[in-house]
Amino acid sequence: MLIYSVLLSLAIGLLRGGRLGRLADAPLRLVPVIFLALFLRILLHVPATARLPAVMAGAAVIFAASYSLLLGALLANRRLPGIPWMGLGTAMNFTVIAANGMKMPVCAEALGRANLGHLLEPLAGGTLLAHELLTEASRLPWLADIFVLPPPFPRPVTFSPGDALLVLGSFILIQSLMLKRPLLKQPIEPPGRTC
Repeated sequence: MLIYSVLLSLAIGLLRGGRLGRLADAPLRLVPVIFLALFLRILLHVPATARLPAVMAGAAVIFAASYSLLLGALLANRRLPGIPWMGLGTAMNFTVIAANGMKMPVCAEALGRANLGHLLEPLAGGTLLAHELLTEASRLPWLADIFVLPPPFPRPVTFSPGDALLVLGSFILIQSLMLKRPLLKQPIEPPGRTC
């Protein structure tokens, strides 16, 4: 969902007269750390890597490391517009994941509304590394994946309240960076002659 949000934010930014080139000049700190956090997350979601014995054995540690790195990078960039929302959303997701054995609970009803019923069996069987089925035993269920973007959304998904804040924060950040107006530089006048 975040990918679609970023693409939509970029399109809206362009329609509002923003420039993509300004994103390259963004004063983001710890960019390599952000990419490392995303890479670790990908390891848990891509089937080719998720089936590797090392990844399966260390899934909880990988997930925790990914969130810790991302939270650290967001903290370092907290003064940028939108980042506080992203930090809060990430913290909410990390809280519910940590409370449930380092897996994000997913609501079965939301999966059905998103036409993702084929995921019910692997979720119930505990074969997914980063998600599990939301049950009565799940902790902090209000922070889990309980919302849904149903069809005709191009790729229906379930999402959490934390994900919603991540989307909001990324939208604010991208709009702010794309539409930022450079400070007008005052021309430097040569010193006047005294003689």
